[in-house]
Amino acid sequence: MQRWFVGLGLSASFTLGCSSSPPPQAVSEAPAPEAQAVVPTKPQAVQAGSCPTQELVDDFEDGNNQGLIADKRGGYWYTYKDGSSTVSPDGSFTASEGGAGDSAFAGRMSGTVGSEQYPYVGMGVSLTHPKQPYDLSCCQGISFSGKKTGEGTSAVRLKVGDWQTDPEGGACKDCYNDFGADFTFSDDWQEFTILFSDMKQEPYWGEPKAAIDLGAIYQFQWQVKERNTPFDIQVDNVKLVGCGAAQTAAPAQTAAPTSVSQD
Repeated sequence: MQRWFVGLGLSASFTLGCSSSPPPQAVSEAPAPEAQAVVPTKPQAVQAGSCPTQELVDDFEDGNNQGLIADKRGGYWYTYKDGSSTVSPDGSFTASEGGAGDSAFAGRMSGTVGSEQYPYVGMGVSLTHPKQPYDLSCCQGISFSGKKTGEGTSAVRLKVGDWQTDPEGGACKDCYNDFGADFTFSDDWQEFTILFSDMKQEPYWGEPKAAIDLGAIYQFQWQVKERNTPFDIQVDNVKLVGCGAAQTAAPAQTAAPTSVSQD
């Protein structure tokens, strides 16, 4: 298994026309009050102020579609797509046999990215059920194993939805441009690690935010969007990195994330 580490290291007056009537006194018009910008309120997060004690998000070894139940986490896996794309599983998510290393199961999605101008397909896991923001402010990053199968796309984007970019947070109108990073999967399992501080939004769309807000995270997602292209993508061993004093971040060394064309 190859291992990659990424980036570790916005007054008027007038007169009446009738001469027999005395002109009115000049009236000073009060300026219209300026519209007050509505500042969205950050939602209360699950485990606010507490640090996760369990770094594992899910390794699929229980064979079900729920993330590891720990530290008030335990959200479910799902897939999503635009109207021109196909994905399997579609609806109820199921773990796939054969994971990284000697593991028995992994998360897997396959299908074809569609023909719309900006198509997309993804799979993800919510941190809680029901879906709520979760406090990861004491964690430094995320690691996971990933691979592709066959001749389909190798370009995969990891997306981390926080309250600023997910519509559930109530802070965005043009939502879903999550902070994240782009990776190139190969036909062999690889381990990827990236710091939250190195994640970026995609340019030219959505609402730019100054930085990811780790105090209110909703989910992790893996997305493909190469138009008119098949895909068969697997992920496994999804973990948090550097949570609290007992954890240490991965060493600063490595390949930068690959860029993914939006054409």
